[in-house]
Amino acid sequence: MSNKGENFQANIDEGRDYFKSIVSAFVREMPEKLRFLTLASRHGDFAEVGFIAHHIAARCEVIAANEISATARQLEVEANSNSSNVSHSVLSLVSDMQKLMKKMGYDMGDQSHYY
Repeated sequence: MSNKGENFQANIDEGRDYFKSIVSAFVREMPEKLRFLTLASRHGDFAEVGFIAHHIAARCEVIAANEISATARQLEVEANSNSSNVSHSVLSLVSDMQKLMKKMGYDMGDQSHYY
């Protein structure tokens, strides 16, 4: 019995370490993704905005940040339809992401250059 308990605990520890590595990768890549998203929006490159929003949504789903994923999916739809709301939606997504990152213990610092 103790062997099964030890294996179970090892599996839990392995899962926890795996999730930590996913979150760590998320935290590392999101500031750059947000910067590219903002630049693409400023240049009116809706295809790139949609592509980046799709990527952000997928990453958010992996860490169960479902609200932000939904915002990113909506931005993707807007970008693909060349909506006039894209700039506003980009700002909203960046703001939501900054709040999430802060909750996760990562301060993105002064990101006012995104706006």
